[in-house]
Amino acid sequence: MKALSITRPWVELILRGKDVENRTWNTRHRGLFLLHAAQSWKSEALAFADMVAPDALVGLPTSRDDHPTGIVGVAEIASVCSNEMDEFGDGETWAPCRCGRWAMAGQYHWRLARVRRLPRPVPCRGALGLWTPPEDVTALVLAQLGQVAQ
Repeated sequence: MKALSITRPWVELILRGKDVENRTWNTRHRGLFLLHAAQSWKSEALAFADMVAPDALVGLPTSRDDHPTGIVGVAEIASVCSNEMDEFGDGETWAPCRCGRWAMAGQYHWRLARVRRLPRPVPCRGALGLWTPPEDVTALVLAQLGQVAQ
């Protein structure tokens, strides 16, 4: 099982319906992965969400102290869109794709499906890229998945 560390509050926005994870790199991984809420915090995520999906902010705590870290959920990578291309090689002219309101220009759009929040975050240190969590962490997550509505 793989995991992806995601800066807070982006990971919470995924748990609330953000269906695209924007990355500068592609992946061949498809299927289930763990959502790891990193220690880091980007308040810009709240401003972006306010522009594209203000409904996602309803009831969302704005303090980093109110957002847990560790493994907080699971999701599936259904596909990756790289259709947003630099048309002229100038780094400025990007052709639009149809990945929706969360898709950012110049990024790979990891299209997410079947996102599920864990009842309780599982403490775990994160890492860069897609990484493999310790077996005991994976076991705790899998035990909780039996309690989460499919």
